[in-house]
Amino acid sequence: MEASRPTWNVWSKWGLIPRLMAAVGFAILFGGMIQNYLLAVEGATEHSARQQREVKETLEFLAPLVADQAVLGDYAAIHQLLNNQVRKLDIAELTWTDEKGRKLIAADRSAPRQAPAWFAALVPIEHVDASLNVDAGGAHYGTLHGEMTPVPAINGLWAQFVRQLQIVVAILILMLQIIWLIFRGNLGTLRMLAVGADRFSRGDHSVRVAAAGAPEVRSAAEAFNNMANNIEGLIDSLSQAEAALREANESLTRKAQELARSNSELEQFAYVASHDLQEPLRMISSYTQLIVRRYGERLDSDAREFMDFVVDGAARMKQLIEDLLAYSRVGTHGKQLKPTDCEAVLVKALTNLRSTVETNRAVVTHDALPTVAADGTQLVQLFQNLIGNAIKFRGKPAPAVHISAKEEDQTWLFAVKDNGIGIEPQYFERIFMVFQRLHIKSEYPGTGIGLAICKKVVDRHGGRIWVESRAEGGSCFYFTLPMTGRPANG
Repeated sequence: MEASRPTWNVWSKWGLIPRLMAAVGFAILFGGMIQNYLLAVEGATEHSARQQREVKETLEFLAPLVADQAVLGDYAAIHQLLNNQVRKLDIAELTWTDEKGRKLIAADRSAPRQAPAWFAALVPIEHVDASLNVDAGGAHYGTLHGEMTPVPAINGLWAQFVRQLQIVVAILILMLQIIWLIFRGNLGTLRMLAVGADRFSRGDHSVRVAAAGAPEVRSAAEAFNNMANNIEGLIDSLSQAEAALREANESLTRKAQELARSNSELEQFAYVASHDLQEPLRMISSYTQLIVRRYGERLDSDAREFMDFVVDGAARMKQLIEDLLAYSRVGTHGKQLKPTDCEAVLVKALTNLRSTVETNRAVVTHDALPTVAADGTQLVQLFQNLIGNAIKFRGKPAPAVHISAKEEDQTWLFAVKDNGIGIEPQYFERIFMVFQRLHIKSEYPGTGIGLAICKKVVDRHGGRIWVESRAEGGSCFYFTLPMTGRPANG
């Protein structure tokens, strides 16, 4: 494994064309070598068969000629016949042995082997020899023996092998040149794609690649250009959105600062109004009552009635100013929200309403109430206003009010239900607005701010408030608060 790593590292550094050329070259060269080897083996087999046939035919051709000369005893002629055949054919040696054992030998081993030893080992040609008796007219004239040399055949096969290998190399060179010509243009586009992708990743979003080369390469270049166009458009859109968001944040910051300044001014105005406006009202009420006490006997009934109107108007104006001040302080003087026991809050609200509850003989009941994240003081005000309204807008029976709470959608849903005169549906939204009254003050006194304060308290706590009711059928006010605990006794 360790020894193969350097080779693999070199291979990994090669480009596409060198890898392809190396693979194709190896395939062509290896295939050509195998084909040539198979052809050489086939040729060796054919040469072996041919030599066996030739040596047999040569001996059969020489046998009668040698017999004729043997009858005459012309050994020189026989030797000449043998030498002529050796020179004409691939016969290494011809030997005639007469019946007395005398031998005439003709040999030609002058042909050198041109093929390398490894080729001769890979393509072996069998050593061929044969013998034939020389008979004529029933008489025996000795024996002919012939041996074939494989050197000329091996040399021929080697020459053929070299020619075929040269053809393979020529085809290989031609194929590599064709591959280079085909892929040269494609590689240029691929290199541009790689360079373009690198530049694009470094922030140069204007880079594009010219689509050239094969259809697949052109498609890749076009896909890159489309992607670059889309991303560039997306970046432009994000930049515009970021600029718009930055401008919106700056505008929101300015408005928040203006709102904070306005709230501060409003708080200061409410403080001034609560003191500076109430002082004249106290003087009007006090001096009007003083006039009635000192000069009451001198005033007729109309004058006394007018004085009563002045005192009542001053009192109502004072109450209206106090309610407005309470409404304005819901958002500016609120305490930090913290876990608050709603049952303890309800006890404080009922304590504040004790006189109203006893005077109207009202019955106030409740289920187990939870602990919520709230401003305890504002929550007392919320319960007090809702229960006070339930008692104020009573019907003929004694007022009955029930408070409950249940979990719903990760919040606590509170319900304050009464048996009062009810509310018609067209007024469900109107009653939560400032100074919105559904009855004249002689029937039901008040300033019309109580439910507006309730809505502002619930809004500050991240909840919502609404009412469900029908005329003469009682009302049920619902409001939600964040969930932070479980019912105290649940």
